[in-house]
Amino acid sequence: MNKSLIKIGLLIVTTTLIGIGTVIANSSSRVLATPAEAKMHLDEGIKALQGGDTNGAMTHVKAAESALSG
Repeated sequence: MNKSLIKIGLLIVTTTLIGIGTVIANSSSRVLATPAEAKMHLDEGIKALQGGDTNGAMTHVKAAESALSG
């Protein structure tokens, strides 16, 4: 797999992690989802991306985003 594609994918996952952290930090008394569930999906997304599975990585990123958005 092209190294620049991997870097772009890792940038997307990292940006998503930062965004999810912001959502969790800014949610006052209302918890949208468990941080552990979102983290699990992001961890799996990183593994998929490192293995060259960009579709699998995006599936996990979307699942993490969905878990936090309710």
